[in-house]
Amino acid sequence: MKKNVAATFRRYMPLIPAAAAIFGSAALTSGAGAETRVAAGGTLVFATGGDGASDKLEIAAVNADGRGFRKLTHILPPGIEPRWSTDGRRIVFLTEDTFTEDEGNWRMDADGGHRQRLPGGAWDVPSPSGNFVHIYDRIVDASGKVVRHLRPGLRREDFYGGPPLWSPDGRFITINVIKVTKQGDPGGVWIDVIPTIERGRGVAVTARRYGHYTGALSWSPDSRRMLVENQPARSFDWYTMAPDGSDRRLLFRTRRELSGNHAWSPDSEKIAYVGVAGGIFVVGAKGGRPRRIAATRTRGRYVSDVRLDWSARGEIAFTDKGGTYVMGADGTGLRRVSKRTGDPHWSPNGRKLVLAEAKQIFVIDRLGRERQLTRWIADGEPQVSSDGRRVTFVRGRGVYLESPSVYVMNSDGTGRRRLGPGERPRWSPDSSRIAYVQDRAVPENDQIFVADAGGGGTRAIANGEEPAWSPDGRLAFMRYDYVYEDRGEHGGPQWYLVKSTLLTANADGSGERSVAAFDADSDEGPIAASAPAWSPDGRTVALVFGGSVVLVDAVDGTRRALAGSSPDTLEWSPDGSHILARNYDTIWVIDAATGATTKILELEKDEFQDATWSPDGGAIGFVRCNLDEDVCDVYTVAAQAGAKPQRLTRTVVIERNLDWGP
Repeated sequence: MKKNVAATFRRYMPLIPAAAAIFGSAALTSGAGAETRVAAGGTLVFATGGDGASDKLEIAAVNADGRGFRKLTHILPPGIEPRWSTDGRRIVFLTEDTFTEDEGNWRMDADGGHRQRLPGGAWDVPSPSGNFVHIYDRIVDASGKVVRHLRPGLRREDFYGGPPLWSPDGRFITINVIKVTKQGDPGGVWIDVIPTIERGRGVAVTARRYGHYTGALSWSPDSRRMLVENQPARSFDWYTMAPDGSDRRLLFRTRRELSGNHAWSPDSEKIAYVGVAGGIFVVGAKGGRPRRIAATRTRGRYVSDVRLDWSARGEIAFTDKGGTYVMGADGTGLRRVSKRTGDPHWSPNGRKLVLAEAKQIFVIDRLGRERQLTRWIADGEPQVSSDGRRVTFVRGRGVYLESPSVYVMNSDGTGRRRLGPGERPRWSPDSSRIAYVQDRAVPENDQIFVADAGGGGTRAIANGEEPAWSPDGRLAFMRYDYVYEDRGEHGGPQWYLVKSTLLTANADGSGERSVAAFDADSDEGPIAASAPAWSPDGRTVALVFGGSVVLVDAVDGTRRALAGSSPDTLEWSPDGSHILARNYDTIWVIDAATGATTKILELEKDEFQDATWSPDGGAIGFVRCNLDEDVCDVYTVAAQAGAKPQRLTRTVVIERNLDWGP
């Protein structure tokens, strides 16, 4: 424990960040000062991250004046560390946000319904019933109302060494307290026990002395004893004791640290645990000789992956290589009930297990039949149709949209329909079709599909990427040629880009024609031509190559290079006179005729994620991210130098994938 708590200690304080800390304070070197209202109308759609603790990504919209924020899709939160309430009617679980790394407590019915966010975060621990939450010096109910005030008794130099532990009967809360020296090192660990009565005061039940490291691991099911780990010099001791620290019984002593994974028998008389080198052992709760009841395939430094629980029916469930297993308390009757792995917890009646795998929660019965309660899915890449009536977007696994599929829905979020596997959808000018890309294992085999937005079918039309519609309904797209080889200093055999080709084709795939080819070789490594954007008059395709904006004649392929600055994205103004360009710290506008550039905004720090024109071309919408706070919000700004940005969203996490529709 000494080694572990030294790396993880932190002072426990309820954090209520000031608005400046939440939303950031990075200045814009161009356009600083008071916000300027943008006269442009329309609706901005984007992916939003929710509350910053639930690991959700949903499609939202806001009016151009900053009013009317609304969700168009609604994602249920994924989950980790599920456990049953004492009555077996609910499951309490945690969510962990990928972007902020913050955590939240939730509860839901045993069938996955009626999900409710509970107060607090990861170290604000729900009671065994799931009806209350301990938050430092108080106990609150599920709505956040304070029902008990406590007196933890922590001093200035005292820190929490981990989440508190509720006794199963709810009468006590145990805290492992770390005393920190002036040099910032852990000087000792002891156990405080707080009765959950009004004004209950924490009492140290183990020695509060320098160099002593003693921490509680769990309570017995009957709430009469605690399992404790102590670390005297060069050894690790496990023992049990009464809640007041009396009647200490040594279970065993080992030279090597245990993983800590264990489970009490339902009668509180025995403890099963994972051995130092693997295997599952059982020892009496008041001492005796440990006995190995099962071997594990997981051994050595990976034994911490073996988790276990002991059911009211006397069966032990544990995870090992290959899945989750169940056996009798003596190790007999071993059988695999699931190929899934996680931290299994038995329901109070011993008939079902709940566990989480890849942030998805499953309930599994003793015969191996399972039910999935949560799914880790997210929505992104929204695009508004030109008539403003529909939105296409991508739904995938996790916030990085793995295994993505393209969907279309009405602009109010109704009528959602899946088109097929793919990503990066783009509307045709007449709002009748959607082009999107399916990635393949071999990069040069990526395919472009075109779907009838009204449900008339989908077809593959070409190999390529980054489709862009022309005003008359043709497509421009990129095709990349690769070679698989070992170039030594670049890290072994892999795919290397050798050529980028800009092509055009009709929407049904006919009439495919190569317009311009770009050699990928350079002193800095392979360079791709990317981000094609078709001019409103249908004569020119703008793209990025070698850090510059290049205009390509759509008929004869002649090229004209404009500004550099390595933009990530390009978009023509509605009237075709200018090109909007963006990279991570600058937004600028390029005169398509002269090549003259106008810098709209530049960040001293932080980052731009997206930029898009308003439907009338008079304004620009963009996403700005405060990298220190993991916060991204939507802004608008007039399309002129010196204009003052207007902030439209103020969420606690991210927005991204911005589009502006009518």
